[in-house]
Amino acid sequence: MKRQHLPLAALQAWSKLNNIEFHGVDVQHIGGHPVDKGAAVIASRDVRSGEGGSPGMTLMRVPQELVLSAEKVAEWAKVDGCLREVLEAVGDFGKTDRGAVLIFLVMQLTISSLAGSERLGVTGPWTEYVRFLPVGALPTCWTEEERDLLAGTSLQVTSTFFSAA
Repeated sequence: MKRQHLPLAALQAWSKLNNIEFHGVDVQHIGGHPVDKGAAVIASRDVRSGEGGSPGMTLMRVPQELVLSAEKVAEWAKVDGCLREVLEAVGDFGKTDRGAVLIFLVMQLTISSLAGSERLGVTGPWTEYVRFLPVGALPTCWTEEERDLLAGTSLQVTSTFFSAA
C-alpha cells in the first residue's frame, strides 16, 4: 500500500471546499525538511495586542462536522461498517476517546492509500485531509517526548497500546 502525500499548497483548496476559514493565520512547514515535521497553524499577526482585530478574535472557523471527536467517530461508524468492525475488534481501546480517534485516523490513512479498485470504508473530508500529514504525524508513531505534548487532550497516552518503541 503506497501512501500519497499532498503538498501543503493544496490545503487552501481543501479548506475552501470544506468551509474552513482562516483569519490572521497561515499554515507553514515547521522544523527541518517539510515532510519530516509537518506543518502548523501560525498567527500572521500579533494576537495579544489586538493587531488586525481585538484580542481573542477568531483565528479559524471549522464546521462542526469536521471537529474530530469520539462522538463524531461514533456517528461515522454508523455509516461505515468497516470502521465499526475495527472499533469493535479493538475492544475497550476503541471505546476511549483516544482509541476511537486514532483508529478513525488510521482507517482514513488506509482508505486514502488504497488503489482505485480496492475499496474499504467510507470516504469523506478526512480521507483527503490525512494526505497532508507526514508519515509520523499520528501519535502512534511519536517519541515519548513528543507524546508528552498531548497532556490534557483526548489523545494523551494513558496506556501502552500503540505507544512508540
